Amino acid sequence: MTFTANTLFRGALMASVAVASLSVPALAQAQTPARPAASDVDVGEIVVTGSRIRRTELTSIQPIQVITTETIEERGFTNVADALNEIPSAGIPINPIGDQGSFGTGRNFINLFNLGSNRTLTLVNGRRFVGGNPASIFTGAGAGGQVDLNGIPTGLIQRIETIQASGGSVYGSDAIAGVINIITKRDFEGVELDGRYGISEEGDAEGYRGRITAGSRFFDDRLSLAGSYEYDETSPLAFVDRNVTKRQINFAVNPQNTSTTDGIPGAIIILNRRIPETTLGGIPFSGAGAALSGILTIVDPANPAARVRAQFAPGGNLVPYDAG
Repeated sequence: MTFTANTLFRGALMASVAVASLSVPALAQAQTPARPAASDVDVGEIVVTGSRIRRTELTSIQPIQVITTETIEERGFTNVADALNEIPSAGIPINPIGDQGSFGTGRNFINLFNLGSNRTLTLVNGRRFVGGNPASIFTGAGAGGQVDLNGIPTGLIQRIETIQASGGSVYGSDAIAGVINIITKRDFEGVELDGRYGISEEGDAEGYRGRITAGSRFFDDRLSLAGSYEYDETSPLAFVDRNVTKRQINFAVNPQNTSTTDGIPGAIIILNRRIPETTLGGIPFSGAGAALSGILTIVDPANPAARVRAQFAPGGNLVPYDAG
């Protein structure tokens, strides 16, 4: 009889606890105010920088240098790199040879603080852009993430933001020298034509550029498409097109100077200096040596018993070469 009473008492106690535990969430739910509808929520500005969430280490008090599209047009820059190389922090321009040997001709990289183009990160609208530094089987150089700025048309640029010596903690070692963020135009509509022509005061070295930029919006302004095409060409300026360089002025060791105290200058000016690598047709070299000693020789037309150094004529035949 006692066991049955205890069992009934315990059962009643557990039932009351269960009811109490079920009533607590119901009471809390009754006290919680109703959530407003999604349409009633007032959302402020949402800023997304690249693909990263805004954090304190991404915010800096360092000033940002801004190059606007008006500046690019007023200065007549035909390339993004030309505009960026005007800022004081820009190092020696890496153009046109590139920084991976002679097989990189034509690429245009930015070299902030002369730390190397692989230490300057280039973004387009806050995102990493496709690198333009492929590997070369001839020089043994590996591929790099540098952005070839020749591939970004100036007609679609709104502004260029540059932060110096910052960004390494966020983007890695390729942003140690700085970060360049190219902001393009949004919702461009219409057609824009632009042209430029220039010539030197000597009447040569002509340069001209033509550019067309067009864009439109579709589907009730939900889609915006824009594109730009430009052609830029500069006529060559040869070494012999100027009288100063055509005279081949250079310095040579003065054989009469035998000491540092005899008062005779150690070098004298000479004219008509010849460099084997800069002839119009080229110099045929052998594998036996370098410089003058490695130039192939042919029979001297004026003296068949002698041999003279050879060079390629414009037609491709070998003719005597005078090294000067």
